[in-house]
Amino acid sequence: MCYRILMKRERKRKNLTQEQLAISLNVSQSDMSEWEAGKREIPIDIKKKIPDILDSSRLRLEIVNELDADLIVTPYYSGIKSDLIRLIAKNIEEEEESIKAQKELFNIVLENMTGKEYTKEQIEKISDLMEQIADPVGWKRMLLVGVEEEIGIPIKSINKRIQKKVISKSYTRIGGRH
Repeated sequence: MCYRILMKRERKRKNLTQEQLAISLNVSQSDMSEWEAGKREIPIDIKKKIPDILDSSRLRLEIVNELDADLIVTPYYSGIKSDLIRLIAKNIEEEEESIKAQKELFNIVLENMTGKEYTKEQIEKISDLMEQIADPVGWKRMLLVGVEEEIGIPIKSINKRIQKKVISKSYTRIGGRH
C-alpha cells in the first residue's frame, strides 16, 4: 500500500481532519489535501514526523520500505530485499548495542554500591546509556508489525503470552516490590 493512502487511513483511524494533522505538522491544509490526493509528493522530513503524530507503526514500516531500507543498513543482509529480514537484522544490531550499554551501566552502578553520590559525568553517561538501552524499543515495534503482517501472528496474542510469563516467573520490579 502506498504511503499517502495509508497516511489517510491512519489519520481517519485517529479521528483527525486534514486540518488537524496539518496543524500538527506545521503545514497548510491544502498541502495535506494535495498529498493525500497524490497531486504532490510528501517531503521526506514530513513523512518521518507523521508516524509519531498518528502513532502508527505501519507508517514507520512503510517509510522503511519506501526508502529501500536506507534507514536500516546492515552489513550482513544489505543485498536481501526482504523487509522482514532487514528488520530482524536491525533489531539484532540495536540489541547488541543495547546490551553493551547495559553492561556499561551495570559497571557504573556497581562501582557506586557504597552509596556515594554519582558525579555529574556519571549522571550524564548514565543518561546517554539509558537512551541507548531504549533505542531498540521502536525497532521491536516495527518488527512485530512486520511479523504480524507478513506471517499473520497477531501482536495481541504475544502480549497475552508475555503477561502470563511475567506472572508465572514472578518477575519483580526495581526495589524488590512485587
